[in-house]
Amino acid sequence: MLPVSLGSTYRRPPGMSPRLRIVLAMLVVASIVAVVPFVWPQNTITISGLVPGEYLRAADAARREVTVAVKPATSTASAKVKLDGIVVSTRTVQGTLRFTLGPMPDGEHRIVVRSGGGLLLRGPSSREVKFTVDNTKPVLRQITMSDVSSLTAPVTVTGISEAKAAITVNGVTTRADSSGAFAVRFAHPPVGALRVRASDLAGNERTLTRSSPVAAVLPSLRSVHVSQSAWADDKRRAAVLAMAAQGRITAVELDVKDEEGKLGHTSAVPLVNQLAASRGLYDLKSVVAQLHGADLLVIGRVVTFRDPLLVEAALRTGHGEQVVQGADGSAFASATGPYSNVGNAIVRNYNSAIALEAALAGVDTLMFDYVSRPDGDLGAMRFPGLGAGASGVISARTVVAQTIAFLNDTVAALSATPVRVGVAVPGFSIRSKDTPPGSTLLLSRTVDYLAPVIF
Repeated sequence: MLPVSLGSTYRRPPGMSPRLRIVLAMLVVASIVAVVPFVWPQNTITISGLVPGEYLRAADAARREVTVAVKPATSTASAKVKLDGIVVSTRTVQGTLRFTLGPMPDGEHRIVVRSGGGLLLRGPSSREVKFTVDNTKPVLRQITMSDVSSLTAPVTVTGISEAKAAITVNGVTTRADSSGAFAVRFAHPPVGALRVRASDLAGNERTLTRSSPVAAVLPSLRSVHVSQSAWADDKRRAAVLAMAAQGRITAVELDVKDEEGKLGHTSAVPLVNQLAASRGLYDLKSVVAQLHGADLLVIGRVVTFRDPLLVEAALRTGHGEQVVQGADGSAFASATGPYSNVGNAIVRNYNSAIALEAALAGVDTLMFDYVSRPDGDLGAMRFPGLGAGASGVISARTVVAQTIAFLNDTVAALSATPVRVGVAVPGFSIRSKDTPPGSTLLLSRTVDYLAPVIF
């Protein structure tokens, strides 16, 4: 409050001039214009159907649908969509814009969406998504395994692929680093060949199979073949253990599955129990522990496709496709008995499951016996489900290929165990006219060892 002296006169300040009022009004309007674009909400743009930075194969890109949503929806009509700088033709579906990427070359691509401008001086809203099309399989090179002199020593498999590629080596997975290098460590050398698969960020895959020889000298073995009933007999079992104590033997070859199709141990394999194929004489894990306690290596012999029990059950239940047949559809009459069909998936999985059960029980090495086809005239045999030539006769090469496929699948199933895998082969098979040249060598590339039968 202004002080007022008695006797003085108070005068009101002179009014604001018109010119000053105009200047102040202009300043207020300018302030509003400057502030509104920063406080008024911009349009919201959402691009779905693509993850920023995603990698796509060309086939996936060709059918990938992209959806653009703009809020408020009234601004959708003003939105412009460009793919690599070119305006895209879109269709309106439920208030959104949609389009399909279509065929695209390899490389990085960019989608840019812009909607109309806002109030006053505000610029348009925009959204960008980058992605990469990659239709090239990743490289796999310089696959090597570290030197090892023992079958039980740890090894490392290394190689080069594409940056960040997912790598699987014999069932063990890892990811390549930013340079593409990878390393997979195993507690023991992998069984059989190295099977390496690389999958890049777009999902392209390359698979490589390579032999993985181990420069290790197998121990010299002095072993005896023990049947299931012999091990279950107290006197004969004691005789075997006595030979071990005297240093006369270093290993025991025990029948896991014998020529009758029977198992000596109690089994959890479903088909074993369906066929009543177990004699239930002992617990295999306990037997292996006892043999290891006597410092004996355990060789589990698996009589594979010579299997009269499985053949009889298959024919009785109408599953002749599981059997090697003669011309009349019955089991082929072989000097060594009836055989199951090497090309049948149920038969193969059955034998693989028995082998895995033995490996998990601690058997040191598995030896597959009778692992191919019956002796006799191949032209008179029928393998249901396997392709035959115009004459209706299957080729020896086809049978060998099926045998190798079975061994590969089984070795893969066993890869997480330290068990060694071998195959018993007839000594005469190298010169037999029914054996394709080189087939024995092919078997040797699949397993750890061959056991020639020379009697």
